[in-house]
Amino acid sequence: MGSRMIEKKYKFLKIVIIIAILGLLFACFWIDYQQMGRVTLFDWLKRIDYEAKAREIDSAIDERLAELGVGRQDIIEKKKEKRKKGEIEWTHITKRVRISPKESLKKYEKAVSQAVKREGGRIIKVKEGEIKGKKILSMKIGVRKIPIQTLILEQPKARIAIIIDDLGMGGRTTRELLAMDRPLNFSILPFLPHSKDTAIEAKKRGFLVMLHLPMEPKGYPASDKDPGKGAILMSTPRREIAKIIAQDLSGIPYVQGVNNHMGSRLTEDKEIINLILKELKKRNLFFIDSKTSDESVAYREAKKLGLKCGKRNVFLDNEIDLDYIKGQIRLLAKIALNEGQAIAIGHPHLPTIRAIKEAIPELENQGIEFVLVSELLE
Repeated sequence: MGSRMIEKKYKFLKIVIIIAILGLLFACFWIDYQQMGRVTLFDWLKRIDYEAKAREIDSAIDERLAELGVGRQDIIEKKKEKRKKGEIEWTHITKRVRISPKESLKKYEKAVSQAVKREGGRIIKVKEGEIKGKKILSMKIGVRKIPIQTLILEQPKARIAIIIDDLGMGGRTTRELLAMDRPLNFSILPFLPHSKDTAIEAKKRGFLVMLHLPMEPKGYPASDKDPGKGAILMSTPRREIAKIIAQDLSGIPYVQGVNNHMGSRLTEDKEIINLILKELKKRNLFFIDSKTSDESVAYREAKKLGLKCGKRNVFLDNEIDLDYIKGQIRLLAKIALNEGQAIAIGHPHLPTIRAIKEAIPELENQGIEFVLVSELLE
């Protein structure tokens, strides 16, 4: 009788201990549930390194955005902040990223969501809005209930690139252009007194450097139709073309692309322009057709060759008059808003510089963004 009582007490004690252990486990699980959100027992037992998971999800987002043409240069701001909730510690990331107006916000949202879910995260909240003409997509990203990242995608309504031609003489206009606080593209003529130092200063300040390659215009050899030293003419021996391009490039460091100086006659000739474009492709340089002739075949032939290229939409200063130039900038904006992007060419004239500076607030309030021309290539 006594042994049976002891056995019953022992069994009862085992049950109490088991219930206590299960209760303790459930209490721990419930506390974590409150902190982390939906979680299975398997997930809870497995635990998560939130610091590592935040990095994995951030990398996955960057990789997916890169597939849509969004690179490191498009990250406007990235902040990291140490956070703690209960026993959980992690680094929260706030990231602002510029995206192209060519794609819809929904496409970016879907791409990011897929990347996040693939890495075991989830989208906590999505919000769309508009600030200063830019569309904004804000995504709060988490693992369980823990918010690990706030991703803010900013989409301008349109992008414009302004190329300033005929640089290389230095002087006040060059200094004012170098002082601009928006992206510009410096197209520099070869063999001028300040070709090299203009390129060096432009690169140092984050501008894009181009070779303004002289080509034969209609009306050559009239004195006012001389493209200058380093030009490729219709009479240039074809075997000399690569050598001329190499010589032109030798005095201008940091060149990423080329556009034609003059060239209204030469860019209409399919045979010779192809020789030039093939040489540029060998050197991994892009080409912008200045469209000095409506009959130019340069842009079309560049696309056929698979060369990164673009074409001028607007000349800003065919008339060196402030009101005229402002009108051309408005035309540039109209084209950009209709097509998503546009390329303008201007020259180092004080009215041109003033018109660009004065137009900046108006353009940006319309959601138009200044970019390097390399971002608008086809």
